[in-house]
Amino acid sequence: MNIAVKGAPDGASGAILRPTGLTTQEGLIWVAVLFLASAATTIGVAALSGVAGRASLSAVELIAWGCALQIVLREKGRVASPPLQTGIMLLVAIAAALVGGKLVYAGAFVIGVLTVWGRGWSPAERRFGLIFLAVATYRVLPKVILVMFGDLILRLDTAAAGVLLTFVVPGSTWSGTLIRPPHDIGITVAIGCSSFANLSLVTLCYTSMALLDGARWSRRNVGALLGVYLVVIGLNTWRLMLMARSIPAYEYWHNGAGAEIFGVGLSLATVGLCSVGSRWANAR
Repeated sequence: MNIAVKGAPDGASGAILRPTGLTTQEGLIWVAVLFLASAATTIGVAALSGVAGRASLSAVELIAWGCALQIVLREKGRVASPPLQTGIMLLVAIAAALVGGKLVYAGAFVIGVLTVWGRGWSPAERRFGLIFLAVATYRVLPKVILVMFGDLILRLDTAAAGVLLTFVVPGSTWSGTLIRPPHDIGITVAIGCSSFANLSLVTLCYTSMALLDGARWSRRNVGALLGVYLVVIGLNTWRLMLMARSIPAYEYWHNGAGAEIFGVGLSLATVGLCSVGSRWANAR
C-alpha cells in the first residue's frame, strides 16, 4: 500500500510514494545483522577462552555474513517484500542468534532456500541467499567428502609434507599417514591438520566475496579459486613439516603459540587472496 503526498492533485506525476510496511531490504538487513551477531558472539567466546586461532578462523565466516549484508545494502528501489517468506526468515534468524550452535547453519539453509528458490526476490537478493547456502553447506559437505575420500586426502598431505621434510631434515621417512624424522618418533597426520580442513573455509570466503562482486560462473573465477587453494595447501604442508621435525616442534605448532600464529596468518592470507582473486576474476 502506498501513500500520496497531501495536497497533490489526483493523478499528479509528482506524487511521492512511500512504503507503509517492511521492505525487502529492511527484512534482509535484519536477517543478516542477526547472523552477524551470532558469529561475533562465537568469535568473542573463542577469543576470551584464549583460542586466537579458532577465533580468527571463525572470522572468515563473519566475513561471509558481512558480504551478504553488503549485497542487500546495495539493493535499491525495492518496496514490498514477500510477507510470509520474510516473516519466516526473521523468526529463523532470531532463533539462530539466540540459540547459536548448529541451529545457525540449519537456519542459514532455510533462509538460503527461501531466497534462492522463492518467488519475488531480485537477482541481488538471490545472491544474498546463495551466501547463506554456502555457509550452511561448508559445515556439512566437507564431512561427506571426508567419508568418501578421507584416507586418500590424508595420504596426499602426508606425502607432500614428508617429501618436504626429507629436504629439510635428511634421513626423514614417511609412509601412509606417518612422517618420521631420523631421531624422533614422528607424527601421524589427522584430518584436523590436513589441507582439506582449510579448503572448505577458503571456498566459503571466495564464494562470498565473488557473489558480492556480482560473480557468475566463469573460468577466471575457477582459476582464481584454484590459485588460493594452492597457496593454502602450501602453507599447511609447511606447517605439517615443521610439526614433524620433533616433539617440541609438534607441541609448538600444534598446541602452542605456533598454532595461534598459523591460524591468524592463514585467515589473513585467505581473506587477502580471495579478495584480490575475486576482484581480478570479476573485473568488468
